[in-house]
Amino acid sequence: MFKRFHSKIKAVRAGVLLAVMTGAIAFVAASAGAGTISGATGLIEVPSADVLANGDLELTVRYLDGEFGLAAVYGILDDVEVGINNIRTGSDAGVGFVFKGTIHRETNDRPAIAIGLESGQSYATVSKRLVPGVRLHGGYGIGRIKGLFAGVSYTLSTVSRGGAASPPTTLYGEYTSRGLNVGARMVLSPVISADFALMDLKEATAALGVRLRF
Repeated sequence: MFKRFHSKIKAVRAGVLLAVMTGAIAFVAASAGAGTISGATGLIEVPSADVLANGDLELTVRYLDGEFGLAAVYGILDDVEVGINNIRTGSDAGVGFVFKGTIHRETNDRPAIAIGLESGQSYATVSKRLVPGVRLHGGYGIGRIKGLFAGVSYTLSTVSRGGAASPPTTLYGEYTSRGLNVGARMVLSPVISADFALMDLKEATAALGVRLRF
């Protein structure tokens, strides 16, 4: 009887672990473009053509330019996200807004296309998966992100050679008219993620995000 009870406990633990890992993998797949410095879905500064799913709320606290800021972005309808932030970006300060809409979803043959309007900048952007785990992003902006911009995201395997699971992690590299940025996003749980980046390869920024669904 004791052995049977012990076996059931092990089965329950395995089921819980599998559910958590599945949720984390699903979350990183959904959040691979979440959390630019303004809160809009994207890489570090470069916005992607992705938007939050309808009913998803992303809350972010970010350290940038020696200050802490907050952003809240919400997915409405199926292809639109809206949000507000007070994250200082260069000379821009105060409460800002975020609006981005996908006008074409990604398919096997065509990239996703989106148009965004934020405080201090507007842009058109595209995103396309090249191979499993690798996506390219690029577009043209006006304002803070003026001119051409481009980026690449690479999602690492979550299982090491020894079989131990590590936090799902996505690496980023991007170019804007203001320089080169690199960073990483780690999914710590199905709800919480952490970002680390170097702006222009020298200025550190970090963020902690919480994803909720309503």
